[in-house]
Amino acid sequence: MVTANVVYRLKPDQSDAFVRAYSAAGEILRGVPGCEGLNIHRCVEEPERWIVQIRWASVNAHLHDFKASPAFAKYLSLVIPFKDSMQEMRHYEEPALSP
Repeated sequence: MVTANVVYRLKPDQSDAFVRAYSAAGEILRGVPGCEGLNIHRCVEEPERWIVQIRWASVNAHLHDFKASPAFAKYLSLVIPFKDSMQEMRHYEEPALSP
């Protein structure tokens, strides 16, 4: 499993619309094969900073399968208003921890 972390820096008046958009996007993602969930977090120290975390079965499930699916256009239409606020998108994998 990998997690796509997307970092945003929003203007103060964008927060409510951002949460609504990602709530709706989460509904779309629930039906997408290979997507294992979505979380959004607002930074306590810097309230304009947000992180969206989307868990995928693999990078391929995200970058190839999802982006080639009809669900991608619906998802994109919801989050595209925040494109200019996006600072970074990276995939992370969780290492196995030793006891």
